[in-house]
Amino acid sequence: MTPVRRWWLAPLIAFLAILLTAGPLGYFGRDIGILILTVTDYLPLIATICLVLLVTAVFAGPGDARRATLASLVVIVLTAPAAFVVFAREHDRIAFLFWSQTHRTLLTDWTGKRGLVVIWDSWGFGGISGDSFLISAPSDSAGDAEAVVATSMPCSEPDCLIGHGKRMVPGFFIVSVDYQ
Repeated sequence: MTPVRRWWLAPLIAFLAILLTAGPLGYFGRDIGILILTVTDYLPLIATICLVLLVTAVFAGPGDARRATLASLVVIVLTAPAAFVVFAREHDRIAFLFWSQTHRTLLTDWTGKRGLVVIWDSWGFGGISGDSFLISAPSDSAGDAEAVVATSMPCSEPDCLIGHGKRMVPGFFIVSVDYQ
């Protein structure tokens, strides 16, 4: 009886490990401590693992061992940056998904009204700061975040730059405002 070859198991484990480690680092990457941890510890660790996999693949004999090693290397090289980018870019959407489940009453109260619902996030570094706001804009007919943001978010300070808006659900947007 021939053994069942599962060369795909190693790349699957590599994918899950990278997703479970790089995902949270990308999600919390706005924090300077997490950014330093990522650059000084995580990325060198991933580079070392990739180098070990490459050397192992070169010296492994032909067959399933080489295939599994090369597939794991490719999965790590492609998944790590993708996880960082996706989790960092979708931070607000992921946070809103969980926040909205615990604040249903607030969202229901603001449905159909126009205004600032809550201060979503704040950041700052080196004289530049910014805030994010969750706003309600019932005029969201086309789902055009930029058009709704331009008409719904008044800026009182002269050096206020409205960055961008992200539509969370129909009628609700997260708007980023930078102060310089």
